[in-house]
Amino acid sequence: MIAISLIYDKYLEIKDDPRYFILIGSLSNDYWFNEFMLNISTVMNYDISKLLEHILLYFVFDKHNRAMYEKNDLRRCWFTKSSDKYQYHADSTSIWRPAKHRNICNMLFDMNLINIDSESFVISNEGKTLYNLLKEKYYHE
Repeated sequence: MIAISLIYDKYLEIKDDPRYFILIGSLSNDYWFNEFMLNISTVMNYDISKLLEHILLYFVFDKHNRAMYEKNDLRRCWFTKSSDKYQYHADSTSIWRPAKHRNICNMLFDMNLINIDSESFVISNEGKTLYNLLKEKYYHE
């Protein structure tokens, strides 16, 4: 609820800014952002329990079902519905799918956090600096 409140406050600050309209237009096909931001103005119409129910139904159950059908992979159904009740029953067995390792490494390379050295990946100086900063600031032994 705190995160939604903060997003709503930020929305109130930027809703009339022309850059916001450009952002909305450029993210019109985004799976989460566009629909969430188009609905954010209605947040104050709900009491807390109805808002949580709306978020759960629309942004968890409906989005889960849509993703499952769009991917044409019903093996990963996490919820079933019986009458008006949902039941969680995710299968914890792994399903083989193509690895994302190469894509992730390409993104890290684009951000100059790693170098590619004859088909192996090596952390760059900038990557080491970021690692040390994150370790010092967020990871306390």
